[in-house]
Amino acid sequence: MTKHSGQSDHFIDYYQLLGVPKSADVATIKRAYRSQIARHHPDRVDGRHDDEMASLLNTAYATLKDTDLRQRYDERWLEHQSRQWLLAKKQQVADTVGTFAKQQVDKLGKVVKSKVPTSVQDNIASGAGRIAGQAIKHAKRLWRQLNHTSKLPICQISLQLAYHGGEVTFTVNHQTWQTTLPKGLTTGDTIHLTRGADTVTVQIAISEPNVIVRGLDVYYTVALSRRDIDTGAQVVLPPPLSLQLGVPAHAYYPTSVRLSGRGLPSSDGAGDLVVVFEVQG
Repeated sequence: MTKHSGQSDHFIDYYQLLGVPKSADVATIKRAYRSQIARHHPDRVDGRHDDEMASLLNTAYATLKDTDLRQRYDERWLEHQSRQWLLAKKQQVADTVGTFAKQQVDKLGKVVKSKVPTSVQDNIASGAGRIAGQAIKHAKRLWRQLNHTSKLPICQISLQLAYHGGEVTFTVNHQTWQTTLPKGLTTGDTIHLTRGADTVTVQIAISEPNVIVRGLDVYYTVALSRRDIDTGAQVVLPPPLSLQLGVPAHAYYPTSVRLSGRGLPSSDGAGDLVVVFEVQG
């Protein structure tokens, strides 16, 4: 089956399919559906249609206009976003550790050849191998931790809460929990709470219209109208980003601007804010 959503698994992102943010109301979803279905409906007079896309659009609209269906779908959507983050994180771990191991072996190899007598080179080379092995073991431990977090219940928070911290309430197994979160938590982080004999561990997921969070980096998408592109515009990003950016006329899109240190805060320094400008569908 053709996956029009562009996702890497069989999950279909209905919001992306219709071209609306996750926060869109029913009226916005209805307008987007009518616009999209007009392009793919079998009754088009020019005979050009896409039965599969029309079916997907009908399913998306039927799901998102119904309150109960949408709530259940949103739970799956959030799980899917967490899985996507997990896959990216696993690949990042594998790439980072592999690069580190190779760098250490190469570095020691250069030292061995330039400064160390031949009689002890074999012992040092063996030490380099142990360093690489330890790095790989560490990667496996991280991998197991990531697999564990993917099975945890989700605590959904806003970008405002991620930036500044604050009180959050969530329900797990019919029990309501309340706690105060520190600033700087990001998608994939876990929190562990104890209340009497009860304990719970949940995974954080940041859910915000037009926002994707990768580690400490925040990606904010701005959809520009044709008029904005032709004449230029001033774009205001809402709190907690609270920025105003100028968009020049007749630029090429999509494009992005990376603002260092404007991402999520941490004790090691803040991540980056990446503002992605694209043409409104």
